[in-house]
Order: sequence, then C-alpha cells, then structure tokens
Amino acid sequence: MSEQMRIGTSLLLQNQNCVQSYGWELLRPLGDADTAVSALSEYACDDISFIRIARGDDCLAEFTKDLDVIRQLKCSTPVAFGGGLRSITHLDLLRGLPIERLVFSSAFITKDVQLLKHAQENFGRQSIQCLLPVSAQADEFEVFCCNKNRYIKLINLDFDFISEFANEIILYDTRHDGCASGFDARILNAVPISPNRLVLTGGIGKAEVKWAKKLRAAGVLIDNKTLHQESSIAGYRYAARM
Repeated sequence: MSEQMRIGTSLLLQNQNCVQSYGWELLRPLGDADTAVSALSEYACDDISFIRIARGDDCLAEFTKDLDVIRQLKCSTPVAFGGGLRSITHLDLLRGLPIERLVFSSAFITKDVQLLKHAQENFGRQSIQCLLPVSAQADEFEVFCCNKNRYIKLINLDFDFISEFANEIILYDTRHDGCASGFDARILNAVPISPNRLVLTGGIGKAEVKWAKKLRAAGVLIDNKTLHQESSIAGYRYAARM
C-alpha cells in the first residue's frame, strides 16, 4: 500500500482490443491496447489496470490471446492484469509477463483458497488485488460474480477472507461505470475495510479524486476517458493537489 494516493486508469479488454464500458452493460470499441498505453504513458499515469471481460464461461484460448497483447506492450508504467484468473493454469501462464499486480474477483467471492494461496506463494501478497464490482439497489448493495454472470448480495461476502488474501481492494461502482462522475460514496460504508487499502473506480471525476485523497484511499482508477486530452491524468492529478 502506498502512502501517496495513486491516480491510474483502467482499460477493459475484449477480443484483444480495448473497449469503453457504460453501466457495466454497454460496450463500445476503443482501439488497440498498444495505442492506448502509449497515450497513457505520455499522461504520466501511475498505473494501468487491464481487466479482461470474462463474464460467465471463459475460454483458455482467448485468455492466451489476451496475454499476447500484454506481452507485446511497450510500457514503462506499472501494469495490473485480471479478468478470468480462475485456475492455477491461468496463473502459470502469467510468468515472465510485465505485470506487477494480479486482479481477482470471482476467486474472492467464491473463496477459492487454493488459487489465492498459489498466487500469494508465487507472486507475493503485495501483488494481489480483489476487484468488487458493486451496484446499489435502493438501500442494498450487490456485487457482480463474474464466473456466475450475476449479482449477489454484498453482505454475503467474507471480508475477513478478502482482507487475509488481498493487499488492496478495488471498489468498482458499476452503476456509474463510464460516467464523468458520481461514484456512490455509500459503498464505502458497506465495505468494512480501511480506505488506505481501497482503490476506487466507476464514476471517478475530479471532485471524487479530491474526496478520495482526503479519505487517504490507496488510489483511484479513471476509466478509458483518460485517453481524451480534456480528461487526461494531469488534470486529475492537479485536482488532487487542490
């Protein structure tokens, strides 16, 4: 965990290309990963999180193709990778890749102890992040379980288990996914984990960046809109200093 809040971005991968997501449902093509990374490197992004869209059944052949995209990146920015990390076979394919953090979601929701222990032993606990795609439904919160392709109640999660195996937790506000702002602050009240272990994404605007810094959050991830000059990382970094 860093004492200084990181300002990074998330890039969603589908069929070896980046896509823009809106509300966790609508996906629009964004372009190839290498072009996106080149632009983000110029904006002095602290880190880049590549998340594969792997809802429901996933194909190992497609996973391998997506890894080829990561392998070929020319990037000096720290990279996190996740989406479909569901077996030891998947983890073993990551060896030697330019990846600093591994992002798990379903493994934490279903409590896959064997997989997470293997990840800890081979990549180090400090590299492991837990992604929780959370949606507010009235006064209740749900979390999307990717391998089951459905939402379940957030209160049913074992947060002691998550704290044991994850170094950081990414809270992804799926209702504000793709929005310029609006991250639902109530999500933090529903997650009994210290803010200095939280990375916030989904509806992160400049006001949310300032708020997250006051909370001493570990970081924020701005979504793909950082590829546009008017929404560059530099602007968010300036907002964090105000």
